[in-house]
Amino acid sequence: GGVGMNLTAADTVIFTDSDFNPQNDLQAIARAHRIGQDKPVKIIRLIGRDTIEEIIYRRAASKLRLTNAIVEGGQFALGAPKPQGAVELQLSEILKFGLDKLLSSEGSTIQDVELENILGETKGGKWVMDVVLPRKEESEEEDTENHMYVYEGKDYSKEPSREDKKAFDQLLDLQKALTEETSKEGRALRNKANALLTGLREQSTRRKHLLSAEELEARRKKRQEAAAKRARLMEEKKAAKAAAEHKKKMAWWEANHYKSTCLPSEESDSEEEFEEDEAGLNVDLDYKDADLNCIKYVMGDVTHPKAEEEDAIIVHCLDDSGRWGRGGLFTALEARSDQPKKIYEMAGKMKDLELGGTLLFPIDDKKSRKKGQDLLALIVAQHRDRSNNLSGINLSALEKGLKKIYLAAKKRNATVHLPRIGYATKDFNWYGTERLIRKYLATRGIPTLIYYFSRNKGSSSASQPYSSSMTVSKP
Repeated sequence: GGVGMNLTAADTVIFTDSDFNPQNDLQAIARAHRIGQDKPVKIIRLIGRDTIEEIIYRRAASKLRLTNAIVEGGQFALGAPKPQGAVELQLSEILKFGLDKLLSSEGSTIQDVELENILGETKGGKWVMDVVLPRKEESEEEDTENHMYVYEGKDYSKEPSREDKKAFDQLLDLQKALTEETSKEGRALRNKANALLTGLREQSTRRKHLLSAEELEARRKKRQEAAAKRARLMEEKKAAKAAAEHKKKMAWWEANHYKSTCLPSEESDSEEEFEEDEAGLNVDLDYKDADLNCIKYVMGDVTHPKAEEEDAIIVHCLDDSGRWGRGGLFTALEARSDQPKKIYEMAGKMKDLELGGTLLFPIDDKKSRKKGQDLLALIVAQHRDRSNNLSGINLSALEKGLKKIYLAAKKRNATVHLPRIGYATKDFNWYGTERLIRKYLATRGIPTLIYYFSRNKGSSSASQPYSSSMTVSKP
């Protein structure tokens, strides 16, 4: 039902699994007898010989006979419930039925059979129905001879055979022996197929061995050691996989004569250096020491940093696509040097752009100062997906990049120059970004300048020392 088909076109009902409630099967049969049915309907039941399916079918047939007897006789009163002993006896008979056939059979019993002799003939796409004799002409002897439980002249519908009972007792003895054997070892039988027979016969089993406090503690330590070993193996496997991928990437770079300009990770020794600096500075980010925590805000062009004789590191944030942008700082950097676009796009082709990665290289090929070197640090802080959707600036990636820039600036004794990061970016967290810049650069003794570009002043592109032209603003 519910599949949109015309059920009057169906003339065959096949039951592969008989229901305990025969009324459900009757409803299924009734679906093929809707108004408009003009063809004979064939009912086919597939039942496994010497299996529980025969018992289910026999019980269903007895329920139907009982229903017909009550309805026809007008006996609608509720009868007394059956005693518990009768129910247990019926369950035992169900389990014993056909057990001897099941244990003595070997291999498959499937043979070539003539389905036409079993199911019946068809003619013109319709079932040829057998002639049904009047019920009065049928004798009880014919019913007995044609009964489905009569096999080789013996009626199996009355009670389990002697062979079935003997096989059932053998299984119970085997189950008892297995249970006693496992109880000696102190463990109950678990997840075994023969455990289904447990409880059919009352038997005494020994109590499970209770572990002492020392044994429980030893088991707990053993489990912890096993968990630690699994975690260690997973870490080793992960590290081996990463090392193999890195080795493969290095071979690829060498074959293409590519040399990465990425700064090394801030982990290991550099992490200890960060901890030492934090312990030595012991500063508060709420500006208790204004001179130490001060970020210098200046007007000018960040591509021409205001520096004296020291090296200057210009910081720019971009995505991991490997495609150089247009306008704004992209155009200004391209006018200053040919290296940014060339190095960035090559890094994208060589899969050298990851969130948190930082490329550092000089940009003095077109313009340079008499003393000191200008370098550009490109922090990969944004992700661009395959649909060309650009994410916002990832503060975690920005934090990693600032850590690397701090180490590079400290090593070179350089100043750091940044544009107003995230300018005109929707929902950008400038307050959090400013705190990161102050935390990893300004408070650690790195001179840090943030530039506001004035489009009305062309003189801002001149390189001047920041000490004489800066505008200091306390955040």
